Amino acid sequence: MKTNYLLKSNDNKNKAIKAPFIFSAGFVLVLVLSHLFFPNFFFTIFSSIAKPFWVAKNYTNEFFPKPFDFFSSQNILINENESLKKRINELQGKILLLETGFAERANMDKFFTEASTTDRVLYRVLAKPPQTPYDTLVLDIGKKEGVYIGARVYSQGVLIGKIDELLGSGAKVGLFSSAGVVTDAEILRNGLSFPLRGKGGANFELTVPRATDVIAGDIFVVPSMRSSVIARVDKVNEKESDSFKRLLLSVPIKMFSLQWVEVEKK
Repeated sequence: MKTNYLLKSNDNKNKAIKAPFIFSAGFVLVLVLSHLFFPNFFFTIFSSIAKPFWVAKNYTNEFFPKPFDFFSSQNILINENESLKKRINELQGKILLLETGFAERANMDKFFTEASTTDRVLYRVLAKPPQTPYDTLVLDIGKKEGVYIGARVYSQGVLIGKIDELLGSGAKVGLFSSAGVVTDAEILRNGLSFPLRGKGGANFELTVPRATDVIAGDIFVVPSMRSSVIARVDKVNEKESDSFKRLLLSVPIKMFSLQWVEVEKK
């Protein structure tokens, strides 16, 4: 009796040991036969199971980009934005000249060529009149790379002043239209040269002989840089009894709503 019990126990142990091997062999055989007769069967099942995870991964990548990708995209957008603002300033300067009736083709080509070759950097305006006195601007220039005292400052194609002082991470711009400031300029249309005197508030004045060829709408530029517009004649005051006529001029842009300006680099 005892012997029979031991034999049955051993049989049960042998069956328990052989069962996993038999199952594994059978599973492998099924896989081989399925691959031979139904080669796409398991790929179809795997694809069906994995599809939700693939979709979830794509969704995550689309709406939650990697941190480095995000910052890289931000830098690209900032650079493109500054380039577009600079281009807008250039185009506004060209539109200004076209509106004045300056239509001589050779001079126009020369003007645009000179303007496009000037190396300038775009900076934000931190403060402007009436926040600052005496027709001055304060710029945020950061580390001052390439910025120096005397550097010319432009806006929308118009030369408005120069860097007078460097203040920490800022710079003070003295405007040519400041009261008492005298700037040599010439009429773009005919090349006649005169000293413009600033009156403040983005305005200039000039007194010339009555016979001088100058009219309302004439543009004044820097003699050595004909691509640099300074002022436009708004009004000509003259009387038949006078030997002189008085010109009232202004900077042909909205000076006191500026947000960005361009500064010449060394």
